[in-house]
This record gives sequence, C-alpha cells and structure tokens, in this order.
Amino acid sequence: MEKGQLETVCEKCVSGIEGLVPVEWPSAYLGMSKARIYRACNDGIPPHVKVGRNFRFSPRRVIAWAESGGKSLPGVWRREPVR
Repeated sequence: MEKGQLETVCEKCVSGIEGLVPVEWPSAYLGMSKARIYRACNDGIPPHVKVGRNFRFSPRRVIAWAESGGKSLPGVWRREPVR
C-alpha cells in the first residue's frame, strides 16, 4: 500500500464498524509483515477487533497507539509466562 493510500484510508475512517480496515493497512503503516501483525494481535499488543477469524483495525487507534510509543510484552525482549 502506497503512502497516499494510507492517508486516504485514514481520512475515510469513522468510528464504528465502517472505519475498520484489514491487516494490510497496519502492516504497511507500521512496516511489519502481516505474520508479525497477526502474532502481535494474538499476544494482545496492537489495538484490534476480532471479527470471526479476522482481525480488523481502526486506523485512528493504530496511529494513536504507535505515536504514544506502543505497548510491548512484559519482560522486555522475552515473554513472561502467563500465570
């Protein structure tokens, strides 16, 4: 996805289900592979909504999350066991 397309998608974003985009958008915006986005979603890291088996993202929430520094897993570079 091109830079101009990313901005166009975000401008069209509204609150609610109409503003949700598939994984390709955060993948392009964050410069990460889709597989890595999926793994991060399974760990509950980026803001997302699961619709059936699919992850959907609000561009505004993803941008706000990224600009605030994001959220990482506890334990810095390695996962801590869930208790």
